[in-house]
Amino acid sequence: MLINLSRVSLVVTVISLAVASQACGLPPRRASITTGSGSQVQSSVAASPTATLSIVENNTLTPVATPTVGATASPTTTLVTVTAAEGKLSIRSGPDIKFDAIAVLENGETVTALARSIIDGWVEIRIPSQPSKMGWVSTMTAHSIVIGNILDLPRIDEVDWPVGSYILNCTQHRLIVKPGEQVVQPASVTTQNRVWFAPGLYSIYDLDMSGQPLVLNLNIRAHGQVTVHRDGSHQWSECP
Repeated sequence: MLINLSRVSLVVTVISLAVASQACGLPPRRASITTGSGSQVQSSVAASPTATLSIVENNTLTPVATPTVGATASPTTTLVTVTAAEGKLSIRSGPDIKFDAIAVLENGETVTALARSIIDGWVEIRIPSQPSKMGWVSTMTAHSIVIGNILDLPRIDEVDWPVGSYILNCTQHRLIVKPGEQVVQPASVTTQNRVWFAPGLYSIYDLDMSGQPLVLNLNIRAHGQVTVHRDGSHQWSECP
């Protein structure tokens, strides 16, 4: 049986008019449709307020798509991590090399930074081997890899500096103290042959001798003074 597409299109138009009139509170209209044989057919359409149809050029009926609202992911908290690289990373009691090394971050070990110091390049962490204790690591060394923005961390402005001791050089050679690469001048330079150091472990080398031989290792404690009488050649000297 053949279907006259023009007739279908007219029927759909009548349906749409009826739906519109029903939505506006008007009674449905009775429409006259002229068939191909010339007879008229009376049609009464009752609209459904929930049905939505769209007419396209090929006389097919397609449902109108309902728009979908995309969900926006909630932002996540940015973490700052520090990883020890190419060796161990010292964990100190404060944000400077003047503070004691109290633990180490093993090579490849990663920790989360909890705060940053007013002194640039230092972040506070929880010591992996002692979770109840806190320490500080430097991010300005080749032995640390930082992921994240340090400036996003809360800043600690107060630093309680340790009370240290002095190294007094009574030799006629310049001495270099490591770590820190601090040079202590010979006794002849009396204004610079006494230098303050924070408590900790140090090694003293003779800067004026070939190969910079070791003079001594020492553990500097608070409120004291270490007097060095021998240089790298073991020559004894008294301070003037």
